[in-house]
Amino acid sequence: MAENGATHLSFTGNCYIEHRVSVHQEKEGFRKLIELLTASDLSFANMECAIQDGEDWPAFGSGMGWAGTFMGAPPSMIEELKFMGIDAVYAANNHVADFAERGILTTINYLKRGGMPYAGIGASLTEAAQPTYLETENARVALIALADWGPRQMMDLPFPWPAGYMGSDELPPYKSRPGVNLLRYDAVVHVDRAAFEQLRRISQELNWERGKVVRFQGAARTEPLVGSSLKGWEKDTDTEFFFMGRKFVLGDKFRMATFPFQEDLDRTYKHVTEARRHADVVVVALHDQAHGIGVHDYINTFAHGCIDAGADVYINHGGLQRGIEFYKDKVILYGQPPLYLQNNEVT
Repeated sequence: MAENGATHLSFTGNCYIEHRVSVHQEKEGFRKLIELLTASDLSFANMECAIQDGEDWPAFGSGMGWAGTFMGAPPSMIEELKFMGIDAVYAANNHVADFAERGILTTINYLKRGGMPYAGIGASLTEAAQPTYLETENARVALIALADWGPRQMMDLPFPWPAGYMGSDELPPYKSRPGVNLLRYDAVVHVDRAAFEQLRRISQELNWERGKVVRFQGAARTEPLVGSSLKGWEKDTDTEFFFMGRKFVLGDKFRMATFPFQEDLDRTYKHVTEARRHADVVVVALHDQAHGIGVHDYINTFAHGCIDAGADVYINHGGLQRGIEFYKDKVILYGQPPLYLQNNEVT
């Protein structure tokens, strides 16, 4: 417990517990970990899974469609996390929807029954995006959690719409849709003049420019229940050209960059600003799949934007150790390794 009016928070990484770990409490290393977590005013972890007891069928693909393992932990995982000293979980990640939208509702039910506060998933987009508040002796702490959604690894393939992952709010005659609070992003490709002109030629010869005009005017790909409309998006200029849905930028060399979707930034910053008014400490946690030691542009933009909006701590917990930045006297943790992962399945 922190002294002199201070608040001590502990942040950990990914957890997936299939079998009880409390049986190892006599082991010195594990006991010291428990002592560290329980001594904090609040300890957080990423729940890298859905909670399942055979209720729901698996989604079409696991891990946002590109991981090989369906991760559904038994309800006892909640008890084990509490035993370890975890007080709240980031629930937004690439495995919480491994059992589709119904699996998200099942997970929420188990978390509520088990008395485990969570953030990042909900029966609607608003519920998934809103902060959860936790009380300590000296402070109220707000937690906002997200998972990213965008092209992976080399980013050479566009990522699909987040069907089965992103929630929606009620829009009569439709009900709200359960889902994950997502930070969507896409890649921008910088190319030289020769490549830029060749892309234009290919698009013109295949008559793809006509389709771009239709989409730009809002007559196609308008999917309000999934995400933003593409109306006004594919706007070509002398230095920017859209090819197969991806933006290419004229430059002096070939390189990739990333950018977050403004709609998701605005939604998150709004909740951060709101949480700032109601809490003493505001924490934002993003489960990113930007594998590698580098920090992508969309993460850097989002992290700084969250601090600017009022967050005190920003955390990336995609499973990799990266650097720490102090920005405007606030803390940005760009990566955390896993805390406790068990997996007996074939991957």
